[in-house]
Amino acid sequence: MNVKSNKSTLNGMSRRGFMRMSAATLVASALLNTRPTTGVAFAQSGNTDLDILNYALTLEHLESRAYQDVNNINLLTGKARDYFLRFGDQEAAHVVALTGTITKLGGTPVRAQEKYNWPTFQNADDVLNYFQTIEELGAAAYLGQAPNIQNKDLLTAAVSIHNVEGQHAAVLSDLVGKPPAPDFAPAKTMAQVLAVVTPLLNAMPAAMPQTGRGESSYTIASGPHLYK
Repeated sequence: MNVKSNKSTLNGMSRRGFMRMSAATLVASALLNTRPTTGVAFAQSGNTDLDILNYALTLEHLESRAYQDVNNINLLTGKARDYFLRFGDQEAAHVVALTGTITKLGGTPVRAQEKYNWPTFQNADDVLNYFQTIEELGAAAYLGQAPNIQNKDLLTAAVSIHNVEGQHAAVLSDLVGKPPAPDFAPAKTMAQVLAVVTPLLNAMPAAMPQTGRGESSYTIASGPHLYK
């Protein structure tokens, strides 16, 4: 990613690099110290912890690439751009941590796609509204799987990532003029999340669904994709 970064350093490391390493260390320390389980199936969903980790990794690949791609088109300036650079680093750190954990537990990490079907962003408002919806969905996805995670160490790490996703959503909500947080955070099932994510992986959706906060969904513009 060819973007300008903050030139200030801390012990020779860029501030963004330090923040990225801190995020990776925080999540990885919880994930990589996880003791392997025997892959107990869930009574409700039939998914194992490894299934849930790969589900989370699918979402993190999508978010990480989304930030990378949108930061390269330079529609954002000032505070918003600073947030997006930081959030992109944090999502990339989640990818690294989840990939390492899945490998450690004997699973095969899902790989990122070569391309994703993003909408055509015309201006900064389009970007901010879209990412606010995506971040709310990410937070709701982790919350929805929390009751299904059997390994308590993995649960702690998942809640840690959920917290970061929630903070991202709160910051973006503030930037687009929405309340930064609901009274109670909504959870979404795997089926509900995949209903949103699958079109991004295969074909353009007509609109994003309700986020669970009782607000209007963000409609994705039709037309050519921004990223070919």
